[in-house]
Amino acid sequence: MAQSYIVFQAYGHESILQECLFALLTLSKQHANGELKDTQVCIYTDQPEWFQKIKDCPLQLHFRTIDAAQVKAWRGEIDFVHRVKIEVLRDMARTHTGAILYLDTDVCFLNKLTDVLQKINDGHLYMHVQESIVKEDINPIFAKLHRFLQKNNPLKVGNETIEISTDAAMWNAGVLGFHSRHAPLLDKVLYFTDNVYKQFSKHVVEQFAFSWYFQQEAPLKSTVREVFHYWHFKEMRVYLSSFFAYFKDASWSELEKYTELVQWHAPMQDKCSFYQNRNGLEKMRRIYWQPRIPNWGALLQQMF
Repeated sequence: MAQSYIVFQAYGHESILQECLFALLTLSKQHANGELKDTQVCIYTDQPEWFQKIKDCPLQLHFRTIDAAQVKAWRGEIDFVHRVKIEVLRDMARTHTGAILYLDTDVCFLNKLTDVLQKINDGHLYMHVQESIVKEDINPIFAKLHRFLQKNNPLKVGNETIEISTDAAMWNAGVLGFHSRHAPLLDKVLYFTDNVYKQFSKHVVEQFAFSWYFQQEAPLKSTVREVFHYWHFKEMRVYLSSFFAYFKDASWSELEKYTELVQWHAPMQDKCSFYQNRNGLEKMRRIYWQPRIPNWGALLQQMF
């Protein structure tokens, strides 16, 4: 297989680094030795030493050190956190040639990536999963985007005007797969984001920009079989903090095995049930669901 790159941005709070480490463990777990021999994992981070203390990792890890000044520059004049992702990918496409698969840190891998990486090398474009059609108004923020696009059609984007149909699909941008030869798409995404965010300062601007320009280039493919993206379950960070503290002396191969102990689907169901059954008084008192930390030792005995 031609050269491929898996990309993460992991900077700031340790909880983000722990998400990235858990993602790496599940990535490694899904692939036998040698299956990713043509794939480098590139991590943009302000704390490479945090990752470098990890021993026996079979993945080809490479670090691009970024500091606060770089992050600030990449947030741009609009000071938009999701703009950093676009700049990370532009930097990758400038300095590497091959298939690029970007992932947010809050993911875990469910299957091998070899087929996805091969198809990216063949020219296919990927995102995570189609969430909706813009005009379907499936949540308040998408409804606001719909109204904005209706009111501003054609849309003024810098010196350009763009006709955007509200029949356009909105995809989750937690996964982005493209070949480096598609780098001009990233310039379009950045230009759109810089100009439209000034008119509509919502976090979905970057997501819509990727969705729109990738779809204009080719039919999008989904990575939902390969990747679980738990963007809506920030409480996972509590579990991961406890998990890595308990297994702080475990080897890479042991941690890889122990990822099975993190049964994320059970607390997600618990959280949904809590909010479905919360009464009016609890809502008024702003009582929120709190995750219950597993007894890792007991789980270890029960499952292995």
